[in-house]
Amino acid sequence: MRQATYDLGNGYKVYAGQSDDPFYVDLGAIFDLLTIRPGAPGDRGGGVDGLGGFNCQTIALQVPIAALTRNHAMPADAKDPNAIIGVYAPASRRGDTSPILGGRPGGGDDQGEDDRNRGDRGDSEDRDDEAIAWRQVSRLGMPLTNEVIIHLADKDRWNRTDPVNDSQFLEYFANPEPAGLLHAIYGLDVPANPRNDIVAVFNAGLEGVNQPANVVPADLLRLNMLEPLSATPNRLGLLVGQLDGFPNGRRLTDDVVDIELRALAGVLAGKNIAPNNLLGDGVDRNDLDLQASFPYVSAAHQGFEHTHHRVEPVTPPPPPEAVGAAGAGSASSGEVEAARAPSVIFASKDGGRGAAIRYSQPAAGHVTVRVYNVRGQLVRTIVDQDETAGAHSVAWDGANETGNAAGSGMYFYRAELGGKAFDQKMILFR
Repeated sequence: MRQATYDLGNGYKVYAGQSDDPFYVDLGAIFDLLTIRPGAPGDRGGGVDGLGGFNCQTIALQVPIAALTRNHAMPADAKDPNAIIGVYAPASRRGDTSPILGGRPGGGDDQGEDDRNRGDRGDSEDRDDEAIAWRQVSRLGMPLTNEVIIHLADKDRWNRTDPVNDSQFLEYFANPEPAGLLHAIYGLDVPANPRNDIVAVFNAGLEGVNQPANVVPADLLRLNMLEPLSATPNRLGLLVGQLDGFPNGRRLTDDVVDIELRALAGVLAGKNIAPNNLLGDGVDRNDLDLQASFPYVSAAHQGFEHTHHRVEPVTPPPPPEAVGAAGAGSASSGEVEAARAPSVIFASKDGGRGAAIRYSQPAAGHVTVRVYNVRGQLVRTIVDQDETAGAHSVAWDGANETGNAAGSGMYFYRAELGGKAFDQKMILFR
């Protein structure tokens, strides 16, 4: 890395090369309908860093603050409007016949729209003909905008559009689909639409922190460069009062996924309450420690020696009656195989049959099977008795302890048998 790091003088430095990917997220869980393991909605570890053990191509730049301001002078303090900048990175490739990549060379409707979306930036300065023109195919400002906020039908169009034309996508930020999912799946009380707080986080910046005067909403990573640096960065950044943390820029230690999940749940809009402010994917740090000096990212993993993925340890929860079906004490994959963990046979919408849970006792002993809702409240104790060794099956009829029908939605059960605890989620339809 030292060989690929150059000090250009006057405060400028550059590094270009491979490094460990410094982003951390449980990809398999978050992109599977916002599944949170080992149990929603609390962040108690157990997440699998889908980027752990992988390298990425890195271009790291160190630039003097005065070189980035509108007036090319050092701002007086954090209240100076020149202290706020907006950053995004587009990626382009040569012209292609695929409409996703900018349309058929030589023009056409798709190409006309693409040119209008990009504004007046134009194509390559060195081109022999339209067939080799550069076409923007991707961009990144705020992390996870494309993946989480923009609807599937518009993802490609969004990727080839410059931020100056982002007004056409504002409805996705004002009415964010993930917030609706958090309510529908986990029963969270989220703010009503339109979500001006989400427009601020992703598009406009937060007033008094990194929102420019007369701001035009656009997907940019906005940064107030003069916010004093926290001596001990907290992974939750601005949510815990560190104004130099995400979503004011992004420190490499900031837990972008947890912060954005909690923002979508409304913690910046009057819903800073449990369980909204407990959301997280269970991955709380990068798989490698960061460097203390430029370029800060960790060295690349060795090709013949690297392993992935890193799995966060699970934090033991309070008793399940207090917080619900939690993952602490859950068996590893090898233990599950030996102990024959319970499995849900079905969750039916016909006649309120509920779910059938099948399990196998490795030896005679006491068994408990309890159902919890997503808020961690006990819904029904299905089994609480001594049982013989062998296979067993028990049905939950979809009723609570008082015999009333439980509503449709996601539930969790915890089975304790053979000296181990097993957690699983299930969907009840009505």
